[in-house]
Amino acid sequence: KMPMIDGALQACNLLHEAGYELVCVTAMPARFTDHRLENFRSHGFPIDRVISTGYDKENPQNNPKKNIIEAMHPVAFVDDSRRNFKK
Repeated sequence: KMPMIDGALQACNLLHEAGYELVCVTAMPARFTDHRLENFRSHGFPIDRVISTGYDKENPQNNPKKNIIEAMHPVAFVDDSRRNFKK
């Protein structure tokens, strides 16, 4: 139900056309990753795969997505949450 951010589809298509692999890293439960990928693609996003990290229930301040993203050594990082960016 999240609205598409202006320019997101165009940016993803440009990155994909330039040869970049587009990966969605999400905290949603793993059982929903196929649906999330299908949803992205139904809106025209050229997402290659979705990785689920879940939440750290013992330490809500810990963001498991951070470790996955850092291990991937991304060339570019895009996020819809300001808390994931350093100031």
